[in-house]
Amino acid sequence: VLSLVMLTQLGDTLLFIDKLAYKGEATATFVNRNSFATFLAFGLTIGTSLIFGILVQSDKDRGLFSLDRQSGKALLVFAGITFIAAALLASQSRMGLFAGAVASAAVLALGVARSGRRRGGWVAVLCVGFLGVALVAAFYGSGVLERVGSLESSADVRGALYQQVVDMITARPWLGYGGGSFELAFPLFHHAPVSPDLVWDKAHSSYLTLWSELGLVAGSLPLIMLGGLGGQSLRSAWSDQTNRVLGLAGFGVGLVGMLHSTVDFSLEIQANTYCFLAVLALGVASSRATPQKLFRDEQHRLRHLDGRTVGQ
Repeated sequence: VLSLVMLTQLGDTLLFIDKLAYKGEATATFVNRNSFATFLAFGLTIGTSLIFGILVQSDKDRGLFSLDRQSGKALLVFAGITFIAAALLASQSRMGLFAGAVASAAVLALGVARSGRRRGGWVAVLCVGFLGVALVAAFYGSGVLERVGSLESSADVRGALYQQVVDMITARPWLGYGGGSFELAFPLFHHAPVSPDLVWDKAHSSYLTLWSELGLVAGSLPLIMLGGLGGQSLRSAWSDQTNRVLGLAGFGVGLVGMLHSTVDFSLEIQANTYCFLAVLALGVASSRATPQKLFRDEQHRLRHLDGRTVGQ
């Protein structure tokens, strides 16, 4: 909401200060639109996980379309998702939008696959959600659609940059150049057609940054560890004995970070990294069923059996 107000009502400023870049694009308190888009994509997947959990609980209690307290919660979360989607479109970040959409769709697909109840009703809910997103896109999506048209030229620039970073990695594949040294080492390999008018202090791919700075072995260790944590969140999202909502959120946020990091450096920004690790940690922590959870499930099962026996 703040980003949209700053963009449309406060003269497109950054905390009431004139922006030096990304004029006409939502950045909120971030300097870079792509970093802000990653932050929004995190929120989009978290909101999708929350609304799924609320609707599942409502479905268990009184039916998917019943009007109760859970319905009010779902509407509130959906309103938040709508604002996030509007801001994400207004940021005009192509990869941020793609990562958020793919991760949210994956969270929904995984959640519905494990719901096991009235999938026709879930399809109706999803159709309403997509209709709402389409309406938001009609108001805020023109800028990002225009940028999609320039995707080919942008890919040429990035391709030339990535080729030079690969040459940099090839020169020192095992030890790299040292953590945080990309800005100092890259000028040794920088040449045309990559523009000499800009300071390339980032590889615009966190994968290439890790491999160029730490080498292929040490640079791959953080990726392997994060992959393992994402797998634990996925296990939590699939299990019936854990907090599935936290598992879905951890899995979705991990997927956003993995996708957007291929062509940008959003996880090299502290605000995003702290949020990323916090939500991923919640997903991992929820991957193990607690004794209290197992005890409650067993109580529920026994009450169900007892009620069925009395009915017979």
